[in-house]
Amino acid sequence: MTDGGPTDDWRKGLNEFKAAKKGVVVACAAGHDADTDVLKEITEIVLQLDTADSSSIKAFFKWVSASVSVGSQKVDAGKKEVIGLDDLPPPPPEVNVVL
Repeated sequence: MTDGGPTDDWRKGLNEFKAAKKGVVVACAAGHDADTDVLKEITEIVLQLDTADSSSIKAFFKWVSASVSVGSQKVDAGKKEVIGLDDLPPPPPEVNVVL
């Protein structure tokens, strides 16, 4: 979760991060002024909270918890792993998918 304005050299480890391919990476832009361009370079799955208030953040993390649960259940059942947003529960209304 970020405002999309990094203050460090985030690109330095980006290739290693992408090569690791550990799970599904979901980036969350916090607030309507957040810069999603940086997040789109990190992952294809970018969500945005229009407001970073406690209600929106709570809804986001509730969705994250449900998504982790879905992924775990698929692995336990021997089904294909979660590879994208379509494999997860739909995000709550407070969370927008950035295309």
